[in-house]
Amino acid sequence: MAKPPKKIPRPTSPETPTALLHPTPGQPGTSTADTGANPDPNNPHTLPGAPAPRPSVIISPAPASRTAASTARVTDSLVLPPVHSEPSALTGTSSERFSPPVYINSASVLQLKRKANDAEGFLYDKRNKPYVELPDGVVMVGRSADGWRQTFAGESTPTGQRVERIPESTLWREVDPLIAEPAHVLAMPARRISVQEQALAASDTRALVADLVSRQDTALDLSTGQWKNWGRTTRPESGESIEIAGLHYRIVAQSLGADSGLVYLQHPGFSPGRYDAFEDMLRHDPSRQPKWALKRDGLWRVLDDHPPFAMSQAQYVSTAFKHLSAQSIDNLARAVFDRVSLPGGITGDGLSVMTLTYRYWLDRVNNEAPGLGLSDPLLMLPTLSTLPGNLTGGRLLALPAHDVKLLQRLDFEPKKFPQQWDAYTAAPTPANLRALFAHILQDNGYTVTPSPRQLEENAVVFSPPNIAALFILKLPPVSGDHVPRYTAPGSNFTNPDFLALLNSQNKQALKRFLDQTEVAHLVGGIQHLSTGNPTLFIVREG
Repeated sequence: MAKPPKKIPRPTSPETPTALLHPTPGQPGTSTADTGANPDPNNPHTLPGAPAPRPSVIISPAPASRTAASTARVTDSLVLPPVHSEPSALTGTSSERFSPPVYINSASVLQLKRKANDAEGFLYDKRNKPYVELPDGVVMVGRSADGWRQTFAGESTPTGQRVERIPESTLWREVDPLIAEPAHVLAMPARRISVQEQALAASDTRALVADLVSRQDTALDLSTGQWKNWGRTTRPESGESIEIAGLHYRIVAQSLGADSGLVYLQHPGFSPGRYDAFEDMLRHDPSRQPKWALKRDGLWRVLDDHPPFAMSQAQYVSTAFKHLSAQSIDNLARAVFDRVSLPGGITGDGLSVMTLTYRYWLDRVNNEAPGLGLSDPLLMLPTLSTLPGNLTGGRLLALPAHDVKLLQRLDFEPKKFPQQWDAYTAAPTPANLRALFAHILQDNGYTVTPSPRQLEENAVVFSPPNIAALFILKLPPVSGDHVPRYTAPGSNFTNPDFLALLNSQNKQALKRFLDQTEVAHLVGGIQHLSTGNPTLFIVREG
């Protein structure tokens, strides 16, 4: 009998952070606009990513042209971290002083703890260094002769701007705000989940057990018992089943062992085999969906008043990711179902992985990423190859059909963001196209790295929350159903001219970054499907 899958470990080591740095306060370009200024390659302040807690498992809705002379490599915006002997839990060390220090990112804030009965609002890292929350973010502070000041790890005497607590509040404020805006740091987790760990993604079933068992006893009320008429006095002749109060209940197929703690009761009139049938059931007759059954003290108990799915699969996708076209929503939901299913249909373990996937997608900051490559829709896209064409020194990427029931591209409907679309159409420049995509990405929870200069092929560099991934979205001109490709994916990291600018230490840092981070190369743009029917698309090139 097959052993239950093992739990996927989280990338929690903060001692070898890999970071992307935004421009420093002295530079222009602290927004997503391209300004032409050069980035500072010496900014030393980095922050590691943070592991996220696992809340309740119930899933519910969350209350233009390119020229060689004018473009820069995408890597020009990636400032690699210096090597530190003993970095702080949240901040890298530096021999240089700065004022003011950076705000730490939201992922790192999750590592901070507030002491019980602390009315002043101090937060502490694992080295007991204090932080406070300003209206615009969280900063490290230290005690000085004239009160609390902003500081950074390694500074013996705080030299940053003085801060004070807002009366009757746990928020703090600067006493005399500086004119310069603080830099912001985008941190990457220490490493990415390996292929072997992804293969064990079904182990999250045991995480579901822990979450469900932790519920108060009232959540395990058996009095309503709508499921009780699903039972039979005799054991089913085929398939797995469990026994409750002398009745036998068929369960969704899974590897049922002595240590199994979670199964899915199967409705007598519905078998959750394929996507279309499962989606139709969730939309029109959700009472027929499988029900959780937990084993406690050797007995099976049904979690009757909380169904595994509060919405249909497509509704989860459309709630988690804004502005997608109806076809992309359906294709993405279908891809999730197919990826967690076996050739014979979905299993109980597959339902658990799908449950956790949608929970994570609804809140990608406070939940743990699932395995099986389901952490992000953009990572689920297949890599498309290019074909030789009549381009001098280039190739052509053929765009997949937008209306095929297969996840090959993601499309965003302009009518779902009319204000930004109208602003772009009024001035359809490459910079405004980049700003349009940056808005869509930020609206979907991604962090866009501000670029102080125009990147190669008008690229947007961004990352998802809470996973070690980096996306490079290039926006070349689109010609009908084809996109000319003059640069190979990843060439920005292997360009001899770029590598010649790096010393041995930075080359090692670049290698470490690429080893620890999933870098996905994307192509996007505007495609006119028909007259008056434009779409913004994203595909993945390989």
